[in-house]
Amino acid sequence: MLEFVQALHDAFHTESKWLFVFYMGLTFALLFGLLGSALAYVVDTGYQRRLREREANTAPPPPAPQPIIIKDTAEADRLRNEVEQLKQQLDERARRRRDRAQVGAFLEEGNKIKARCDSVEPLPNLAAHADKWAAETAAGLKAIDPSYAARFEGATGLTYTRTINDQPLPKINNDVWNWVNVRTEALSRILETMPN
Repeated sequence: MLEFVQALHDAFHTESKWLFVFYMGLTFALLFGLLGSALAYVVDTGYQRRLREREANTAPPPPAPQPIIIKDTAEADRLRNEVEQLKQQLDERARRRRDRAQVGAFLEEGNKIKARCDSVEPLPNLAAHADKWAAETAAGLKAIDPSYAARFEGATGLTYTRTINDQPLPKINNDVWNWVNVRTEALSRILETMPN
């Protein structure tokens, strides 16, 4: 400790007791003054931030938008008609999407029947299944647009002799496949011409 005090006396270039005490007092006063100022700055910054937050939270909410009041009845009627037309257009668009989805489901079912026909074993029940599918599809198409049902029922096209591993399909399977294929091609063409 004595060496430390001696080093301080040397640093202040004094051997005087009172001058040393003055320097040390001044050093401690500055040190504690700076620390106190820093602490006061931190406390005041927090206070100011909380004050701003409190003011922001107690600010009145922005005014609610006022409804548009139309005093001209002709303009009001025109706007009501326009809204009604837009609603009808949205309803029509939704109906067209449902119709396209329905025709797509008919096409998918027909493709499943065609896939079942690809068997080397005769499947006589396929004809009844295909007839049921065609009747349901025609009824659904007629509900959408009678011309679609007519195009489906009157579909014609090429027939093919199909084979699996160089073996021809049984006649019943091949006949059902060709009959369904002509109608699925008609459904594909109908889907292409349907409005979005």
